[in-house]
Amino acid sequence: MVGWIWSSLLRLIARNRAVALAILSAIASALIGLSLTWRDASQTSTGGPPFLGLAAIAVAMALIVLAGAVPAEYEAAERLDLLLPVIYHVLDLRESDRLTIHRLRTFPSRGYEQITEYYPAPKRHTQGRVFPMSHGIVAQCFSHPGHPVTPWSVPDGQTFEHAMSDRWTFTDDETRRLSQDRRSFLAYPIGQHGSYAAAVLYLDSSDPSRFAGPAGTDTLDKITRFFDKPLSNALKS
Repeated sequence: MVGWIWSSLLRLIARNRAVALAILSAIASALIGLSLTWRDASQTSTGGPPFLGLAAIAVAMALIVLAGAVPAEYEAAERLDLLLPVIYHVLDLRESDRLTIHRLRTFPSRGYEQITEYYPAPKRHTQGRVFPMSHGIVAQCFSHPGHPVTPWSVPDGQTFEHAMSDRWTFTDDETRRLSQDRRSFLAYPIGQHGSYAAAVLYLDSSDPSRFAGPAGTDTLDKITRFFDKPLSNALKS
């Protein structure tokens, strides 16, 4: 929930950056004015340093930096949200299928973050979830920009938990954060940021055959032909 709130806040700021900067600048001015008052009061009463005033200025500057440094991917989230239902229908996905988009995350540590909710609408908020770059089909896709990862399905006779641990090295705690009924997976890289993809289109299904074999190849081909450029443009425009 904290991740979803933080992600939603950044998206709100990104959508209204000019307004946010104006409001935060006004707050900063007020805090600076208060800091001068606190400084005068501090010097008059004790002669000591105006720590409270300095703290107020630091908070004001931090807020302005936050508004100015919202990653471009958050600005693109609205456009990507609009593309998801189009992709869903063009790929002829089914009721048991869903898709979302993750972005590369470099601060405070390298990983990836889910920046859109699943389409169709999820039962619970998942936007804002953060995962390490050490495992998972999405992490592998981020590490190979320009080269879609081969679609993968949970092998017959293997439980979801064992498959996630055996193939993708998820820990038990991380596996519990995942949707337990998923059986088929596909990841497609979007754009490039250094040696990584800038974002990843992720699809999964409760049908183990959904992205296996020719069906997965056909899905990847449609994404490449119809959505590679629109997704890249939506991410950076």
